[in-house]
Amino acid sequence: MHKKTQRQNRHKVFGIFIGLVVVMAILLFRPFNTQSFISHPQLKTNYDAVVSEISQIQKQEIPEINPLCSTQLLTHGKKTAKVIVFLHGYTNCPQQISVLGSKFFDLGYNVYVPRQPHHGLKDRLTTDIQFLTAEEMVKFTDEILDQAHGLGTEVILVGLSGGGTMAAWAAQNRPDLDRAVIVAPMLSIFDEEWQEVPLINIVRLLPNFFRWWDSTLKGDYAGPSYAYPRYATHSLNEILRLGFGVWEKAKTSPLQGKSVLVVTNASDTAVNNKVTSELVGLWNKQTPGKIATYEFSKDLNLTEHDLIDPHQPKQQVNVVYPILIGLIDK
Repeated sequence: MHKKTQRQNRHKVFGIFIGLVVVMAILLFRPFNTQSFISHPQLKTNYDAVVSEISQIQKQEIPEINPLCSTQLLTHGKKTAKVIVFLHGYTNCPQQISVLGSKFFDLGYNVYVPRQPHHGLKDRLTTDIQFLTAEEMVKFTDEILDQAHGLGTEVILVGLSGGGTMAAWAAQNRPDLDRAVIVAPMLSIFDEEWQEVPLINIVRLLPNFFRWWDSTLKGDYAGPSYAYPRYATHSLNEILRLGFGVWEKAKTSPLQGKSVLVVTNASDTAVNNKVTSELVGLWNKQTPGKIATYEFSKDLNLTEHDLIDPHQPKQQVNVVYPILIGLIDK
């Protein structure tokens, strides 16, 4: 009986060990549930209906949203040949795009800059940003692209940083997207690629923490007065989870968007450009001929990750804007 009990105990210990190995393998090699990032397009092609819908969104934003951060829509009073939709960066808001957007409006585009969920609140120290999820970003991107078809015949989506990750998802999943312009995408922030999956999974299991973008100046940091001065570990992690989902799908599935431009900055230390380059490689392998790339060279010394907001302390929009406009307006 004693030997039988020992065998049973050994079997239990072995079973626990195997279970731990399986859990560790999952934690190390596959982020939780990236299969849920599925597109459900429902195109809206009526100009008046879409403008009315966006107007209602703007009215609903009034009570809690910083007036500068409300959803922005610039139209020529009708559906135009081209509409450009901008996805602002993580913890920023539509005001980030205001100056650049107006330049495209002057070129004849209808311009749509939607406010992303949990962004742009009057309380810049809000804790609400922690609740942003990858699934929510997917749903939001689907909805704004559906609306874009009522604003222009050719739909161009431009995303910066976290918005760039969302634009990458759209490029991978939306065949109705005429052009995706992915600027400094937040696909990875880790120095080593092997850190990506385990850290995404571990952070998802841990409680949320808030971190200052500038740990010295904290709430007095020198960035835009409408952007949040801190980020939430959970929501930042969700952007990375979405990015990994794009990367996973790109390994086996062709790119759905009709044309993609990926823009990186050689001086950018906030994101891992190597991972972006690998995604481009996967896309070129699956769907050759659809991808173009451009990199701002190191000698330009563009030290801001945010290349677009003119209120960033080290902005160089006089350099960036003409190049971006030339790349997009073709």
